[in-house]
Amino acid sequence: MALVISREDSISVPESSPPEVGEKKNFGKSRPFYPELESLRGVAALAVVLLHIVLVVTNDGSGLLGPEALSRMGWDKFLFTQISVIVFNGRAAVVLFFVLSGFVLSIGFDETKRLDGGTYTRFLVRRAFRLFPALWATVVLSVLVGYFLAGQHYSLRSITSYFLLIDLSFAPPTWTLVYEIAVCIIYPFMFFAIRQQTVAMQTVALVGVSWFLRNWPVVIHYGQVQGELPLVAFSLGICTPTVGHEIILRLRHCRGVLAVLAVALIFAPESLRWYADFHPQIVRFIDVPAAEFYSQFGCFYLLSWIAFGKPRSRRSLQNDPPWPSGDGLTAFTFCMVPCCGQSPHSMDMWTGRSRD
Repeated sequence: MALVISREDSISVPESSPPEVGEKKNFGKSRPFYPELESLRGVAALAVVLLHIVLVVTNDGSGLLGPEALSRMGWDKFLFTQISVIVFNGRAAVVLFFVLSGFVLSIGFDETKRLDGGTYTRFLVRRAFRLFPALWATVVLSVLVGYFLAGQHYSLRSITSYFLLIDLSFAPPTWTLVYEIAVCIIYPFMFFAIRQQTVAMQTVALVGVSWFLRNWPVVIHYGQVQGELPLVAFSLGICTPTVGHEIILRLRHCRGVLAVLAVALIFAPESLRWYADFHPQIVRFIDVPAAEFYSQFGCFYLLSWIAFGKPRSRRSLQNDPPWPSGDGLTAFTFCMVPCCGQSPHSMDMWTGRSRD
């Protein structure tokens, strides 16, 4: 998973604190900051990194983790790897990133306006400057390391294919960038088509689009990447500030229980896949692709609950940057789980003063 945190992707806001549940937010004119979501993204990124470390160390990076891996790994490595795959759950982290990307990108638009050529061009230029410099720096670093430390030689054609994401052998986890770039081309059209409707119509559209893409997915084939575009995940992210907010408001008495069910839904595909590998006779009763599809809705509800649910299960320690306004700037946060009987609070990491 290729992860880069920069100005465009920081979930940041003006200096005012996040509004309470029920308070309306103007997502086009202000940039709300959700430190919990920033922290969740950090935890998901760490899970992806740890998963790749485990796969490289115990399984030579192979994705073959079924019963056939037991004979060559031994029980100790095999059990450790299986537990790591389920706990760190890289696939769920990728889905979470896609939903969160749809949510974060929506903050930069004003749904009260119309999409014009200038808005579309500015969006693509910002995304290009957000994605490609970091990608190209990674390519240069990978080529230098391969040349000086591993003695590898690269042709101009291979380096060019690296820069254009046609050949991902220099960094296989960058496959997610291909999907990100492809979705970004149509994202502004998706945003304005969805968010300029009422919440009720957004809900109907979301259900209809999800059903359609479940049966007729949009497939991309570029270089070494071939698969379904995560259009449902990005659509869910677009609807998080509206439909997700409304769901949290209306289900205030059971939203905590639903959050637990959402987490179970997120972890279900990997658990079912593991169970099906060891019990082939019941594979016909387990629809893992369907579980993966519906796990997107688990991510959608979890993000909505964290962003808009009160009381939250945790608050966060937020380090405000030492510049006047935090609008659009990168911030790093730490989650703090309150002890029993202790009121959660947040602190300014620069001054040490309580912010409550």
